[in-house]
Amino acid sequence: MPMVEKSFLGLGAHGFHRIVYFEWGDPRNQHVLGLLVCDPGRLPLPVLVRAAGRPAADLHLPEWLLQEIVRLGERALRPQQQRWPYRTQIREIGFTPYLWKENEIRDLIWLEDELSGILLDLYARHRPGALESRAANLIYRAQKVA
Repeated sequence: MPMVEKSFLGLGAHGFHRIVYFEWGDPRNQHVLGLLVCDPGRLPLPVLVRAAGRPAADLHLPEWLLQEIVRLGERALRPQQQRWPYRTQIREIGFTPYLWKENEIRDLIWLEDELSGILLDLYARHRPGALESRAANLIYRAQKVA
């Protein structure tokens, strides 16, 4: 099956931007592999929040950065059910558009950049090639499934 390019709007520090992704393979295939492609210099928020929750995180990362990524990151990673609550009394799905202030979005993106840089440097020093081999393994598995 051919690759199909699709896109959606994502929110960044400077407003909305288009995020492009590709779908390929037979949709009836039982072995589906989902990949999230991200900026190679910026780790995804779930990775950063998980790293901040590790027992030894404060040995390698500044404590105030860890506190901030947990404070802002956990809110950003809320499930859709919490972002779009169903109000049973009026039988309506609601949405609060002002969940974030502009400066909080900028802070979150800055934190993501800062912690990503620190963690990627730690990987390069203590486990050279680990991320590259993991990426190669994922690419191999994706090709095998498609």
